[in-house]
Amino acid sequence: MPKALKAAESTFDQARKQLVRLSKQTTKALTRDRDRLLRQLRAVNARNKRLAARAQTKMQRLSKTTAKKAAKALKGQIAELKKLRAEAREEAKDFRAKLATVRVDLANARQYLSRGLHADKAMAAFERKLKKTAKRIKKTRIRKKSA
Repeated sequence: MPKALKAAESTFDQARKQLVRLSKQTTKALTRDRDRLLRQLRAVNARNKRLAARAQTKMQRLSKTTAKKAAKALKGQIAELKKLRAEAREEAKDFRAKLATVRVDLANARQYLSRGLHADKAMAAFERKLKKTAKRIKKTRIRKKSA
């Protein structure tokens, strides 16, 4: 029976260590993914702002122009900028959706990490308590033998 208990304890320790290790790795990877997606989202939003500013200046230029040829060219450029802005908006929407899933996964990974670390601390405290108890038992046995 003691061999079975020892085997069960070692299996438990290995599983606990694996849980902590995997949850740390997952948390780290998901944090990197979240940061990468946030950078990409910021870049897309900045590009969208630049395109909006360019479209605005082209519209102002269009309102001031009287030549049909120039007006036609500006309208084409404005249409192209609007198309690019729509693409940037779609791209930002995709990044936001990916970011939302990564954030959910990250929260779950952090929760598992927290559980694993709490189990680690609880086991360490339990082991310290066992060692103290073992020392006390050993001291009382030594006293009884000497008496």
